[in-house]
Amino acid sequence: MDTDRIFEDLGREGTMALRRSRRLLPTFRVVVLVVCLGFLADVWSRDWVSSGNLDASGVDLEEWPVFQRDWIEIPLGEKEGVFAAGFPGVVKQFEGDGERIVLRKVDRPTRKLHPAADCFRAMGYAVSPEPAYLDGEGKLWRRSTVERDGVSLGVRERIVGSDGAEWMDVSRWYWECLFGESKGPWFAVTVVCLEV
Repeated sequence: MDTDRIFEDLGREGTMALRRSRRLLPTFRVVVLVVCLGFLADVWSRDWVSSGNLDASGVDLEEWPVFQRDWIEIPLGEKEGVFAAGFPGVVKQFEGDGERIVLRKVDRPTRKLHPAADCFRAMGYAVSPEPAYLDGEGKLWRRSTVERDGVSLGVRERIVGSDGAEWMDVSRWYWECLFGESKGPWFAVTVVCLEV
């Protein structure tokens, strides 16, 4: 492209403005790069840096707003233990009323909290979304049916914030919490039961 022709078309004032903007372009690029790196460093540290105390011993479940006294705690299996070791919070699992309950106390927004459907898909289950479930307390739950080898399971899940906020969608929870719209900790509840 002929730059002389461009400068002639712009005239003297346009030429000076173009030259000034070209001089500022490297500075602008540096500023954008620094802002982006700062944001990425913050997100990276939230997802991958340990919170320091991931030991589930001594956790007072009575303080969890979703805990029920009649649940029986089940030790985490090997795979769940590996996942829990890198999770920014505490993971516990229980049985009660013919259901398996997984509770996750989440200390900060993280991409390590994801929908149960993702886990079931990874284990080879076919996942079918269902309409939202309204429980006896008027709380909405995300619901799906998962099936493998002729066995169907009902799965429902929700996230409750210690500030009273509630979500059925993990992605919405993540972004709202990341941008400070809710303060933690948060409690993710997944309930799995045999479909009849």
